[in-house]
This record gives sequence, C-alpha cells and structure tokens, in this order.
Amino acid sequence: MDVDGTGYAKRTMAADVVALAGALGHERFALAGHDRGALVAFRAGLDHPAAISHLALLDVTGARRSATTRPGCGGPGPRTSTTRR
Repeated sequence: MDVDGTGYAKRTMAADVVALAGALGHERFALAGHDRGALVAFRAGLDHPAAISHLALLDVTGARRSATTRPGCGGPGPRTSTTRR
C-alpha cells in the first residue's frame, strides 16, 4: 500500500487488473468480481471499456447508494431524516 493510501483505491486496483491481463497477453477479456472485487471490476469496466468484453458482478451491495449519493455524481444526494419528534 502506498503511503497516501492510494494502493487500495478501486481505480488503482482496476488499472492493476487490466495491466496484469495485458502482461499475460489478454488485451480484451471477460471479468467477474465478487463483493468488493465486484466494485473493482465495475470500475475497470468504466475506466477501461476497450479491455473488458463481458462483465459479471456478483453479491455486491452498497455500490448504487455510494455512486448516487456522492456530490457531483448526478444522484439525488444523501438521504435526510424526516422523522418528527
């Protein structure tokens, strides 16, 4: 892991997956990811669409909420409590 913590960033891991596949002679390949790996695979598909021929995402939770609630991502924004006392 890098000192600044970027070694475990999903974008960094996705780039590593694509680089490894390329080094093994696979310029275009199918990719499957499970749990956190599914988020890495999803990022690889977004960042490297020319390299990913098929994408399978298994047992992934939280991706939709985190992607749509982050400011500037076009989602509805964080949920707020509407409970009255």
